[in-house]
Amino acid sequence: MLRPGVPASTGASAAPLSARWLRLRPWVITTAGVLVAAAVRLLLAPLVGDNWPLLIFTFPVALAAVVGGLGPALFATALSAAVGTLLFGSTIDLFPVRMGTFVALGALIAAVGYQLRRGEDRVRAAAASAEASEARFRGIFEAAAIGLAEVDLSGRFVRVNDRLCDILGYTREDLLGRPFTDITHPDDVAADLAQARRLASGELSSYRIEKRYIRGDGSIVWTRLAGSAIRGRSEAACFIAAIEDISEQRALTADRDLLLAQEQQLRQEAEAINRSKDEFLATLSHELRTPINAVLGWAQMLSRGEVRPERRAHALDIILRNAEAENRLVQDLLDLSGLMMGRLDVGMTSLDATQLACQVVESLQPEATRRGVRLECRPSAGAVAIQGDAVRLQQVIWNVVSNALKFSDTGAPVEVLVCAAGGHAEISVVDQGPGIEPGFAPYVFDRFRQGNSSPTRSTGGLGIGLAIAREIVSRHHGTITIGPNQPTGCVVTVRIPAARSTAAA
Repeated sequence: MLRPGVPASTGASAAPLSARWLRLRPWVITTAGVLVAAAVRLLLAPLVGDNWPLLIFTFPVALAAVVGGLGPALFATALSAAVGTLLFGSTIDLFPVRMGTFVALGALIAAVGYQLRRGEDRVRAAAASAEASEARFRGIFEAAAIGLAEVDLSGRFVRVNDRLCDILGYTREDLLGRPFTDITHPDDVAADLAQARRLASGELSSYRIEKRYIRGDGSIVWTRLAGSAIRGRSEAACFIAAIEDISEQRALTADRDLLLAQEQQLRQEAEAINRSKDEFLATLSHELRTPINAVLGWAQMLSRGEVRPERRAHALDIILRNAEAENRLVQDLLDLSGLMMGRLDVGMTSLDATQLACQVVESLQPEATRRGVRLECRPSAGAVAIQGDAVRLQQVIWNVVSNALKFSDTGAPVEVLVCAAGGHAEISVVDQGPGIEPGFAPYVFDRFRQGNSSPTRSTGGLGIGLAIAREIVSRHHGTITIGPNQPTGCVVTVRIPAARSTAAA
């Protein structure tokens, strides 16, 4: 609505009037200045007479050059010449010469004022441009999605944005004026400083590194830093750093490398298992065929009457021994099948560990005698009560002792030691054989693994006896170990928890 008494055109015409006044103001000031100069010169005439009649007019010319530039200055010169001619042209000697001098001086003042005004305009424009550039830089700096920092030549933070504060876990007040080395991980300081020095010296135009910072809460953050220098005329003035949080990327890379390593390890283990199975099948066919061939061969010779009467006992002994070996091979295969199917049954009754060990030693004495090995059981105490499955534990001891016999030379001793220690019954089998190679020791209880799986090896077996033994002992909550490693010989120790009464004693 319009206020009463105010014309509708008042607001609309105010702006054009102001613009016209701005355009006319230099000319008005110039004209007024010339007239004031003329008035002052007339007032000074009684004092100075004919001396310097036009000198005072240089002041309005200079004022016009400052206020309006070249046009008003030339106008002031022309107007001053006209006024001076009107006032003094007919009364002063050599006035034309003085007028020419004044006009030249006025033109010079106009030119100088014009250049000064242009220079001032350029300075003002440059300042405005710099201010606009600074505003744009500040806006980009603050709105950047990555961390940005301005660092002086001493390494102190001069400017940081919000994103950098988020990455590093500090406030602006914490960071400003603080050396970046204070929050850099100690292991990364030297590399970062070396790159910064090369950047400052001009050897590098920029650099990129991955480094760690120590956050405000003490945690570590991995970053990717891109550094560059803002240079003066001859040297670096400050550094600009763009900092990106790559902790998640590093974690993903580490997880990927771990998975690749695990995959490679699993593949190698699978390949080893496949090789072991192939070797096991070859060994199995050899181990099953050897006793069968002996049994069949001697049985056929007996049936055809080709064995002399004095050799029949020997033939029957060979048949019996190979039949027992074949039976044990079949039993081991059945146990292995039960083990793989999770059907290895173990019953718990009260047993005497010393008695179990001595019974196994007694049953293996014929085999030890045949091999020429001195086998004996040496308990260090009386009865050692345990809870377990007698058949399965005897199977464990039998497997360990028979292995010791196979790898012992003629005349070498094999000792079975029994004692109670630390709430356990310990049964140790000690031999003086070639021992176990260090590289094979971690795999001695694995299925299908043998130190020498060649069919031409001097000792028999399928390489599953110790794997079955470990599973049986585990079902009894015990352990079976080999060691300590020695140049010759081997010690296998079976530890089974003692019954409560024995453990308390």
